[in-house]
Formats: sequence, structure tokens, C-alpha cells
Amino acid sequence: MFTDRKIFVKNTLKILLPYEEVQGHLRDIKGRELYVPKGEKEAYKKLAGDMEIKTFNPEAVENYANLVVDGNYLKGKENIEIENYGALEFTERITEEEIAKGIKSIKNYGKIQCPKEIYGILSQKVAENYGILNREQENSEKGEDSGYTIVANIGALEL
Repeated sequence: MFTDRKIFVKNTLKILLPYEEVQGHLRDIKGRELYVPKGEKEAYKKLAGDMEIKTFNPEAVENYANLVVDGNYLKGKENIEIENYGALEFTERITEEEIAKGIKSIKNYGKIQCPKEIYGILSQKVAENYGILNREQENSEKGEDSGYTIVANIGALEL
């Protein structure tokens, strides 16, 4: 059983719970860095001692894989923060107005793909960009309307 009520971490510990839910279970936390929910930094100083304490927004959307955002995804949401570590794709079914109202900021450490129509508003929402922000090319730039038909991976073609 957990009787000593101490946690030793080599590097970083991220606690998702408010201090009130943790205080009765822990006496001490040792490590290099502690991440706690916004507004909980002062309370966690009692447990963390000389650890560096950083805060995070528990309401933020964290993407580590592939997230597709359209108008339906943002419906009813306002001022969300997105942290992208994977692939974030905005579809053509989202408007500049929906982005302006629904997204507060984006921290990008991965790749963001969006239609060229919303590239401007989206680039304004990117607060930190350590990744890639690409706008989709028009159909003619992709080769779809180039007048050529590309056929690949076939053994025989009879016309």
C-alpha cells in the first residue's frame, strides 16, 4: 500500500486533478518539473517544494494523432485552445467566422493543413508555431484539372 505518501519523479510530472483532491493523499513531490491545472500553482507549492511548477489549461484540446476540424466540431464551443503535436486538418466545411468565434489560440508542434480560404484567419490564431502550417493547393495545382489522366499500377491498359 502507498504509505509514505511521497512521489519521486525523474523529470516531469503532470497532475490533472485540482489540489483539493490530491492534498489528502500526498505529502511531498520530488522531481524537476510539475505541471498543474491553471489556478492551482500556489496550492501545489506546498507539495512541490523547490520544483519548477508550470500550469496548463485543462480545457485545452491536445492532439497527438490526427484531428479533423470542421464547423460541426466547433459547434457550441467558444475560445478553445488547441495544442497540436500530430496532424491537424481543417476541412472546407468550416468558415472564417466559426474559427474566429470557436478558436482562441493554437500551439502547433506538428502539421496543420487547411484550405486556402481560411489560411489567413488560421495563421492569426497560431500563437506558437514549431511545426508546419500548410494551405491546400487548388485543384489545378494538384494536377486534377491539368488535362492529363494519370494511370498507375496497372498491368495492361486496353482502349
